[in-house]
Amino acid sequence: MNRTWRRRLVIIGVSLQALVLLLGVGMMVVVMLKYPNELPARTEVMYAWFVFIVHAIGLGLAVYSLGLMGRQPKRAGVYLLLTGLLMIPLTLGATVIQSLLFMVAGLGCFRRQSYFLSA
Repeated sequence: MNRTWRRRLVIIGVSLQALVLLLGVGMMVVVMLKYPNELPARTEVMYAWFVFIVHAIGLGLAVYSLGLMGRQPKRAGVYLLLTGLLMIPLTLGATVIQSLLFMVAGLGCFRRQSYFLSA
């Protein structure tokens, strides 16, 4: 079955996820090295690193499900749905766009399509 649009949604979500992850970690490292006296409370810094870890896990699961999509689309759909549903509350809504893309692609993996036209 052709799953092109599902793959595209996952690729767009993975790209956004990687961009946020790289820019966020880079920004945190620069702030920690350049302005160590102006850092917020320790709990806020720990939560920021927790959010980046959630981003990295979500990125890994999305890439893994992208590889599974051709062979086992239902399992890939489950992974995408779980990734999307868990990332929204764990990051307090910071990953809404990526999570929605993953969930739409995950739901699409469960649907079977017939491309035969009935005239």
